[in-house]
Amino acid sequence: MARSAVIATAAAATILLGPASACVCGGWFADDPIVFVEPSPILEGESAGSLGAARAAEDTLQTPPLEILPPPSKQASGPPKDDRSPFRSQSYWIGPQNVRSQPGDWSQAGQQINLAAPIFIAPEGGNLWLATGSVDHTSIGATAVLPDSGLPVPDDLWKVQAGAMNIRDLENGWKTVAILTVGYASDQPFTSLRDATFTAIGGLEVPRGERDAWSFSLFYSPTSQLPFPLPGVAYIWRPNDQFTANLGVPFSLRYRPTERFSVVASYFPLTNVNILARQELTDAWSLYGGYQVVNETYWLADRAERNERFYLFDQRVKVGLQRSLLAGLTLDLSAGYVFDRQAFQADGFSDNRRDEIAIDPSAFGALQLSWSL
Repeated sequence: MARSAVIATAAAATILLGPASACVCGGWFADDPIVFVEPSPILEGESAGSLGAARAAEDTLQTPPLEILPPPSKQASGPPKDDRSPFRSQSYWIGPQNVRSQPGDWSQAGQQINLAAPIFIAPEGGNLWLATGSVDHTSIGATAVLPDSGLPVPDDLWKVQAGAMNIRDLENGWKTVAILTVGYASDQPFTSLRDATFTAIGGLEVPRGERDAWSFSLFYSPTSQLPFPLPGVAYIWRPNDQFTANLGVPFSLRYRPTERFSVVASYFPLTNVNILARQELTDAWSLYGGYQVVNETYWLADRAERNERFYLFDQRVKVGLQRSLLAGLTLDLSAGYVFDRQAFQADGFSDNRRDEIAIDPSAFGALQLSWSL
């Protein structure tokens, strides 16, 4: 039972790394599943994810994990110990910059709170249920308007969601993961059912040999970059304890050549990319640097077409410092540079875009407080 409790905690934590769209995970507050093989420091956006929770749980048991992770949500979060955080709160700020396509400027800030807790742990093990919830607020200060529709840029964008996750060991040695989150991703949440969203994920891991496994998954969220069911197949290759790779879709790898240095990278279609290098300076201090492509998707309450989505997109590089405090608390401070910034409306990320706004690059900063068991 004690070991089951540890599994619950670890799994809960990874979910906190990022609920996407209906919000299953990201490094830098975004909306599509991201593949993570270990938690990453405040890569705010996208979402980090859900099946990643399964991986954290499996790592606790030192058995091959499901390597499918839906997005680092404005997810993402800090280095060591963050994979066991039933509570996480973070804030970020992007300085004001000019809008290129029209007179005006744009500033942006955000806050997020994530919670997770076990609701059922089978006494004999092998069956775990988790409850998750998150509130994500993005504040935009802009004098610009959406050029084609004439709508004002929304002052506030919200993602509010709750969900459940099940991790189960089957008698034949296979492992399954099921995740469902529901909520709102809108500038006016709870005002119309057409602004509601959800994320559904299913995963199956089939062991191969002593260390490796095949991973099969299915992901769907109407507010992801690909708003249709997306299957995934990957081979989980673990040649030794220092290297793990998820070869396929989603893709990820982790390399830890020493006890204190590690590199992780992940990719999920279309543009969800995350790279992170981390150096543990002492048991209490960690230094890290990373790159991430961030995408967030919302339903605007006043949109003309039902399927029209509002996208925020950018790329970020950052460095950060994490400090372990007392009683399981961890403080994470980071700063960086955000570029290739875009806001637009479209039926899909790759469809004909409307209301396009390009924003000049800017510096940004982020602060996170998490509690680890």
